[in-house]
Amino acid sequence: MKKIKENSGIISLIISSITLVLVVVLSILFFTNLNKKDVKDYSQFRMYVGTNDKDTNLPMDKDVARGKVDNICLEYFNDGFTLYEATGAWKNEDETITHEYTLVVFVSGVTLEIVHQACDKMIVELNQSSILIESYKLPVEFYSGSN
Repeated sequence: MKKIKENSGIISLIISSITLVLVVVLSILFFTNLNKKDVKDYSQFRMYVGTNDKDTNLPMDKDVARGKVDNICLEYFNDGFTLYEATGAWKNEDETITHEYTLVVFVSGVTLEIVHQACDKMIVELNQSSILIESYKLPVEFYSGSN
């Protein structure tokens, strides 16, 4: 009888230990996933849109160029985008330097196909030979505060 009580005490200790470990592991998994519920891996794109005319190399009016790019982005990127102003520069074959007012469009959560469709329209509207597109995947979170 004494042997049975000793064994049942050991068995209870083992079961209690396993239960405690499971509760701790499940709690860690739950709270880790709870904090990451709004974090998603999105394809993100950055487009560098020049504004000098490809045929004349003359700059388009900044407000006109910005308005065209903004309208195209609103048409294709329904969930939003960010538009930055920048200046691009390069050295020509004859060693002259060209500066170009450039619009940088940042968007996430869309497909490369949609980006290409928007760029096709920007190429025509701004008379460009090409648009530089960077793409990558990053975790994205729309953080709304700790409340």
